[in-house]
Amino acid sequence: MSAPTATSPAQPQAHAGGPIVRPPSVPAIVTGTVRHVRRRPVHRAFAYRVYQWLVDLDDLPEMSGLWSALASFRSSDHLGDPARSIRDNLTTYASTEGVDLAGCR
Repeated sequence: MSAPTATSPAQPQAHAGGPIVRPPSVPAIVTGTVRHVRRRPVHRAFAYRVYQWLVDLDDLPEMSGLWSALASFRSSDHLGDPARSIRDNLTTYASTEGVDLAGCR
């Protein structure tokens, strides 16, 4: 998947290895492209756009009105224990994969 880009433009910053793009303010909808190529036994390729929410897991947005019918952020819709927060479930999962998220935002 290509790097996500914000629906509102971010300002690049100077960096020795090239520009760094500041993440957009959250919550935001970010876009990307999923690409897949299979060369055998028959060559097949596809690409399609994806849209994802970028949210602060410590401050999930409250959806109201029309948005509440289209989007929500519930632990039961994601990995782990539905009684725990999405953030806690993600931290636990990352830990089982050897990734320490302590202090991350």
